[in-house]
Amino acid sequence: MSTISRTLLLLVALMTVGCVIAVDEQGQQNDDEVLPVTDNLQLWLSADDGIVATGSLVETWMDKSGYGNHAIASLGSDITFVENQATGCNAVRFTGSDSSLMVHHSDQLNADSAFTAFVVFSYDSGFRIAQKKNGYGASSDAWFLSPQQGLSISGVWYDDKKNGWLFEPSTDSLHLMSCTFNGQEKTVSIYGNGQLLVTIEGVQPQEANEDPLYIGRRNASTGGNLAGDIAEIIIYNATLSEEQRVSIEDYLMTKYGL
Repeated sequence: MSTISRTLLLLVALMTVGCVIAVDEQGQQNDDEVLPVTDNLQLWLSADDGIVATGSLVETWMDKSGYGNHAIASLGSDITFVENQATGCNAVRFTGSDSSLMVHHSDQLNADSAFTAFVVFSYDSGFRIAQKKNGYGASSDAWFLSPQQGLSISGVWYDDKKNGWLFEPSTDSLHLMSCTFNGQEKTVSIYGNGQLLVTIEGVQPQEANEDPLYIGRRNASTGGNLAGDIAEIIIYNATLSEEQRVSIEDYLMTKYGL
């Protein structure tokens, strides 16, 4: 093998049930993943690496975006790191309790003009995957991600009670949710495994807030906390183009065998 080929990452995939893990030529897991789109990347949490835990209890989920937006477990948290579960992928597991992960406030995590989020998850119950607001009720200075409703901004969301849930509960398979917000057009588009599910119109940009981003918790402990697994969360403070969005979706669907 030539020197050049020895220094290149082999394009090899190790299948562990449904999950594809990149490995180098020595067969070691490659922790130096690079996303297809890195411009405007603000948060990247991947259960492949970056989990700081005591035993299986998660203390910190390290951000891979380069901005230090690490997710820190609440006091007395029962959130755990799960390896080789039914989906075949590493994940962070939430039990539906008041435990959550908290990312300190960053203006770049507000959905004030443009926003794109990707989440790979499975769930049994709960109304929140993540929320940038520590308060109650519909609010003009909040956004949240819900398994049933997708992305909500400024108190506007998909009517799941009228139209049905976007993602049905499932603990033995993963979902990929992709959401884009275009502040100029005032639209939110929600995709499931790369397919457009709904476009919501009349969505105003989020007013600024300085609240943390909570993962797995709804509002200020008002119930509806997530019981399920999150394998990956990626957030951009931009409205990705269709080509960019599809490239991230293809990357995630290949990685997780979706």
